[in-house]
Amino acid sequence: MAIITLNVTDEEKRRITSFSEANNMTVSELILKIIENLEDEEDYKLAEKIINNPNTKYTEGIEDLAKECGIDYDAL
Repeated sequence: MAIITLNVTDEEKRRITSFSEANNMTVSELILKIIENLEDEEDYKLAEKIINNPNTKYTEGIEDLAKECGIDYDAL
């Protein structure tokens, strides 16, 4: 497992520690949760980009998607 060193002020350390304790997690768990949230934000921005792309195709439902892919939905 890798170790990352983060330089913070005493006040920032106090805030990080207080927040992690208030949420019943370690500082490592807190940082990993923040990374997870950043990944979720990246996914959201990508989805937004795809939705706003005028070339994006939409389907009405799973049946239409199966038909578009050449799959007999009723045979599933």
